[in-house]
Amino acid sequence: MTEFWFVSVLACGPLTLSIPNRHTKVRLKPALRKECVVVIRRVGPLSCAKVAGLLYLILGFVIGACFSLFAMAGSFAGGADGFFPMFMGAGAIVILPIFYGGFGFVGTLIMASLFNLVVGITGGVEVDAS
Repeated sequence: MTEFWFVSVLACGPLTLSIPNRHTKVRLKPALRKECVVVIRRVGPLSCAKVAGLLYLILGFVIGACFSLFAMAGSFAGGADGFFPMFMGAGAIVILPIFYGGFGFVGTLIMASLFNLVVGITGGVEVDAS
């Protein structure tokens, strides 16, 4: 097998080897691997909030589906009379994702803004990257 070596300059140090695309298979020699420290000094609050809001929305669907199944099973088992428990169980599939997504979005927006404030004071968060 022929190995191709590509040299590029990265932000974490002098000349290092990198892979030009994901289809090229390059094995780095252990002596040529370089670990660098990246300092995170700011995150985009709106970007973080959008991602977290979508994740909480998906979590709300899962929890709402479980809540709905338990509520309908309890209603069919004869635990409570009437249509109300079945309606609340079915409504959980709609209501819980909206609340989870909304509160997740707002909470992450606030926390990312606070993160930027604290990181501005402390100087950043160090992350080891290789």
